[in-house]
Amino acid sequence: MLDNLELYLRSIREMNVEYASFHIGVVKHPLRLIREIKTGGTNAGIALNPCTGIENLSCLLGEVDYVLLMTVEPGFLGQGFVSGVLEKITALRKLMEAHKVDFPIEVDGNISLETARWCTRKGASILVAGTSSIFKTDKDSYPTSLEFKRGIATWIRRCSVALLSKDGLRRVDLQEAAEVEILLGIRSNRVHIV
Repeated sequence: MLDNLELYLRSIREMNVEYASFHIGVVKHPLRLIREIKTGGTNAGIALNPCTGIENLSCLLGEVDYVLLMTVEPGFLGQGFVSGVLEKITALRKLMEAHKVDFPIEVDGNISLETARWCTRKGASILVAGTSSIFKTDKDSYPTSLEFKRGIATWIRRCSVALLSKDGLRRVDLQEAAEVEILLGIRSNRVHIV
Protein backbone atom coordinates (compact mmCIF):
# COMPACT_ATOMS: atom_id res chain seq x y z
CA MET A 1 0.00 0.00 0.00
CA LEU A 2 1.49 3.30 -1.09
CA ASP A 3 0.42 6.83 -0.19
CA ASN A 4 1.92 8.45 -3.28
CA LEU A 5 1.58 6.10 -6.24
CA GLU A 6 2.56 8.97 -8.55
CA LEU A 7 6.12 8.76 -7.21
CA TYR A 8 6.40 5.12 -8.34
CA LEU A 9 5.07 5.46 -11.90
CA ARG A 10 8.55 5.22 -13.44
CA SER A 11 9.38 2.05 -11.47
CA ILE A 12 6.01 0.57 -12.34
CA ARG A 13 6.69 1.15 -16.05
CA GLU A 14 10.25 -0.20 -15.87
CA MET A 15 9.07 -3.39 -14.16
CA ASN A 16 6.17 -3.88 -16.55
CA VAL A 17 3.82 -4.15 -13.58
CA GLU A 18 0.51 -5.61 -14.70
CA TYR A 19 -1.78 -3.99 -12.09
CA ALA A 20 -1.53 -0.79 -9.99
CA SER A 21 -4.35 0.60 -7.86
CA PHE A 22 -4.81 3.56 -5.56
CA HIS A 23 -7.31 4.65 -2.92
CA ILE A 24 -9.59 7.20 -4.50
CA GLY A 25 -9.75 9.32 -1.34
CA VAL A 26 -6.03 10.07 -1.21
CA VAL A 27 -5.56 11.26 -4.80
CA LYS A 28 -6.37 14.81 -5.87
CA HIS A 29 -6.81 13.97 -9.58
CA PRO A 30 -7.87 10.31 -9.92
CA LEU A 31 -8.72 10.47 -13.63
CA ARG A 32 -5.31 11.95 -14.45
CA LEU A 33 -3.55 9.26 -12.39
CA ILE A 34 -5.55 6.46 -14.05
CA ARG A 35 -4.49 7.72 -17.46
CA GLU A 36 -0.85 8.08 -16.37
CA ILE A 37 -0.78 4.51 -15.06
CA LYS A 38 -2.26 3.22 -18.31
CA THR A 39 0.26 5.03 -20.55
CA GLY A 40 2.88 2.54 -19.41
CA GLY A 41 0.70 -0.44 -20.29
CA THR A 42 -0.29 -1.13 -16.67
CA ASN A 43 -3.89 -1.86 -15.74
CA ALA A 44 -5.18 0.94 -13.50
CA GLY A 45 -7.51 0.28 -10.58
CA ILE A 46 -9.33 2.14 -7.85
CA ALA A 47 -9.22 0.82 -4.26
CA LEU A 48 -12.07 1.31 -1.80
CA ASN A 49 -12.00 0.68 1.96
CA PRO A 50 -14.90 -1.32 3.46
CA CYS A 51 -16.80 1.81 4.54
CA THR A 52 -16.14 3.81 1.35
CA GLY A 53 -19.15 3.85 -0.96
CA ILE A 54 -19.10 3.04 -4.66
CA GLU A 55 -21.08 6.12 -5.71
CA ASN A 56 -17.93 8.13 -6.52
CA LEU A 57 -16.89 5.56 -9.11
CA SER A 58 -19.56 6.39 -11.70
CA CYS A 59 -17.48 8.92 -13.63
CA LEU A 60 -14.42 6.62 -13.58
CA LEU A 61 -16.02 3.30 -14.56
CA GLY A 62 -15.18 3.72 -18.22
CA GLU A 63 -11.55 4.49 -17.39
CA VAL A 64 -10.50 1.85 -14.85
CA ASP A 65 -9.39 -1.69 -15.62
CA TYR A 66 -10.46 -3.10 -12.24
CA VAL A 67 -11.71 -2.09 -8.80
CA LEU A 68 -10.12 -3.30 -5.56
CA LEU A 69 -12.51 -3.69 -2.64
CA MET A 70 -10.75 -3.94 0.71
CA THR A 71 -12.41 -6.55 2.92
CA VAL A 72 -10.57 -5.27 6.01
CA GLU A 73 -9.43 -1.79 7.02
CA PRO A 74 -5.91 -1.48 5.56
CA GLY A 75 -2.92 -1.14 7.82
CA PHE A 76 -2.60 -4.11 10.13
CA LEU A 77 -2.78 -7.91 10.15
CA GLY A 78 -5.22 -10.19 11.89
CA GLN A 79 -8.46 -8.37 11.18
CA GLY A 80 -11.71 -10.16 10.57
CA PHE A 81 -13.31 -10.23 7.14
CA VAL A 82 -15.89 -7.42 6.75
CA SER A 83 -18.86 -9.37 5.38
CA GLY A 84 -20.66 -6.19 4.32
CA VAL A 85 -18.24 -6.00 1.40
CA LEU A 86 -20.03 -8.99 -0.14
CA GLU A 87 -23.03 -6.77 -0.82
CA LYS A 88 -20.69 -4.08 -2.14
CA ILE A 89 -19.42 -6.60 -4.71
CA THR A 90 -23.02 -7.19 -5.81
CA ALA A 91 -23.74 -3.44 -5.92
CA LEU A 92 -20.59 -2.79 -7.96
CA ARG A 93 -21.59 -5.51 -10.44
CA LYS A 94 -24.99 -3.81 -10.84
CA LEU A 95 -23.36 -0.39 -11.30
CA MET A 96 -21.05 -1.86 -13.94
CA GLU A 97 -24.02 -3.37 -15.79
CA ALA A 98 -25.87 -0.04 -15.68
CA HIS A 99 -22.84 1.69 -17.21
CA LYS A 100 -22.27 -1.17 -19.68
CA VAL A 101 -18.71 -1.84 -18.54
CA ASP A 102 -17.08 -5.07 -17.46
CA PHE A 103 -13.82 -5.44 -15.56
CA PRO A 104 -12.49 -7.60 -12.72
CA ILE A 105 -13.33 -6.94 -9.10
CA GLU A 106 -10.42 -7.60 -6.75
CA VAL A 107 -10.78 -8.30 -3.02
CA ASP A 108 -8.06 -7.94 -0.40
CA GLY A 109 -8.09 -8.70 3.32
CA ASN A 110 -8.49 -11.96 5.24
CA ILE A 111 -8.94 -13.96 2.04
CA SER A 112 -9.02 -17.61 2.99
CA LEU A 113 -10.43 -20.48 0.96
CA GLU A 114 -13.81 -19.85 2.62
CA THR A 115 -13.92 -16.08 2.06
CA ALA A 116 -12.53 -16.58 -1.47
CA ARG A 117 -15.57 -18.75 -2.28
CA TRP A 118 -17.95 -16.12 -0.85
CA CYS A 119 -16.34 -13.31 -2.84
CA THR A 120 -16.15 -15.17 -6.13
CA ARG A 121 -19.78 -16.22 -5.85
CA LYS A 122 -20.70 -12.53 -5.60
CA GLY A 123 -18.55 -11.62 -8.61
CA ALA A 124 -14.96 -11.01 -7.48
CA SER A 125 -12.35 -12.44 -9.82
CA ILE A 126 -9.04 -11.30 -8.31
CA LEU A 127 -8.14 -12.46 -4.78
CA VAL A 128 -5.25 -11.13 -2.71
CA ALA A 129 -3.90 -14.02 -0.67
CA GLY A 130 -1.85 -13.03 2.37
CA THR A 131 -1.51 -14.07 6.00
CA SER A 132 -4.98 -15.64 6.09
CA SER A 133 -4.11 -18.12 3.38
CA ILE A 134 -0.41 -18.28 2.49
CA PHE A 135 1.96 -16.30 4.69
CA LYS A 136 1.07 -17.80 8.06
CA THR A 137 3.67 -17.19 10.75
CA ASP A 138 3.63 -20.75 12.07
CA LYS A 139 4.03 -22.46 8.69
CA ASP A 140 6.49 -22.51 5.80
CA SER A 141 4.84 -20.29 3.19
CA TYR A 142 5.86 -22.30 0.13
CA PRO A 143 3.91 -25.47 1.04
CA THR A 144 1.08 -23.29 2.36
CA SER A 145 0.88 -21.48 -0.98
CA LEU A 146 0.76 -24.83 -2.78
CA GLU A 147 -2.05 -25.93 -0.48
CA PHE A 148 -3.97 -22.73 -1.21
CA LYS A 149 -3.37 -23.16 -4.94
CA ARG A 150 -4.73 -26.71 -4.79
CA GLY A 151 -7.80 -25.35 -3.04
CA ILE A 152 -8.47 -23.04 -5.96
CA ALA A 153 -6.59 -25.01 -8.60
CA THR A 154 -8.93 -24.15 -11.43
CA TRP A 155 -8.18 -20.44 -10.95
CA ILE A 156 -4.41 -20.57 -11.27
CA ARG A 157 -2.21 -21.11 -14.33
CA ARG A 158 1.19 -19.46 -13.70
CA CYS A 159 3.10 -17.38 -11.19
CA SER A 160 4.72 -13.97 -11.67
CA VAL A 161 5.85 -12.14 -8.55
CA ALA A 162 7.27 -8.64 -8.12
CA LEU A 163 8.44 -6.99 -4.91
CA LEU A 164 8.19 -3.32 -4.04
CA SER A 165 11.21 -2.28 -2.00
CA LYS A 166 12.80 1.06 -1.14
CA ASP A 167 14.84 0.68 -4.35
CA GLY A 168 11.74 0.26 -6.53
CA LEU A 169 10.06 -2.76 -8.03
CA ARG A 170 11.93 -5.95 -8.91
CA ARG A 171 10.99 -9.50 -9.81
CA VAL A 172 11.56 -12.20 -7.20
CA ASP A 173 10.85 -15.89 -6.89
CA LEU A 174 8.04 -17.13 -4.64
CA GLN A 175 10.44 -18.42 -1.97
CA GLU A 176 12.13 -15.01 -1.63
CA ALA A 177 8.79 -13.23 -1.75
CA ALA A 178 7.56 -15.38 1.12
CA GLU A 179 10.23 -13.89 3.36
CA VAL A 180 8.86 -10.35 3.07
CA GLU A 181 5.47 -8.78 3.56
CA ILE A 182 3.83 -8.68 0.14
CA LEU A 183 0.42 -8.99 -1.40
CA LEU A 184 0.01 -12.04 -3.58
CA GLY A 185 -2.91 -11.65 -5.98
CA ILE A 186 -4.65 -14.58 -7.56
CA ARG A 187 -6.99 -14.44 -10.54
CA SER A 188 -8.27 -16.88 -13.10
CA ASN A 189 -5.04 -17.45 -15.02
CA ARG A 190 -2.27 -15.74 -13.08
CA VAL A 191 -0.75 -15.18 -9.66
CA HIS A 192 0.69 -11.69 -9.42
CA ILE A 193 1.64 -8.90 -7.06
CA VAL A 194 -0.68 -5.93 -6.97
